[in-house]
Amino acid sequence: MLIIVCCSCSSKHDDAFTLEPFKSSFELVGESILDNELGRQIEVAQDYIFVEQESGDISRELYHVYDANSFLFLGNVGNRGQGPNEFIGAQYSGQFEKIAGDVIIWVNDAPQYRIRAINLTKSLSSGEIELYREIRHHPQYNFQAILFVVNESDLAGFQPGFIPGTNLTPLNILKGSNLENFGEYP
Repeated sequence: MLIIVCCSCSSKHDDAFTLEPFKSSFELVGESILDNELGRQIEVAQDYIFVEQESGDISRELYHVYDANSFLFLGNVGNRGQGPNEFIGAQYSGQFEKIAGDVIIWVNDAPQYRIRAINLTKSLSSGEIELYREIRHHPQYNFQAILFVVNESDLAGFQPGFIPGTNLTPLNILKGSNLENFGEYP
């Protein structure tokens, strides 16, 4: 009985799995770029390509930065760590702005409950990280996944619920007054 069912099923559906040849095909040719780059994520902001380095990288470098037109290496920006101007869990928010010719990117540092604006242009020219702004928020929001700067003083973020008691309202819009009066950080 099983043999009859298998044979009847296969004979009914043979036509459904016949592959037609493509009517036309294209061959894509390109060049390899950033060959020696082992970073975990590639981002683009204006004239820069920056590659986030693995958090376990012993060099503690945060971003390797390249010229978006020539792919030339321009330098490193930022360090991982817990010291002044360092990042524990950096995540580019996808937001950048150009101010007076400088490219500024927003980087969420969720474990430190803040989002910071890094001036890429000045950081590359000085060899030191140049922070443009910083906005801190209360740890209760646990913005581990997504955090955006809405305007001069407001944030919008998503709580993934990794910490118990969070993700009660996944999307949070924080107004400037909610960011300043929350007490001490842990």
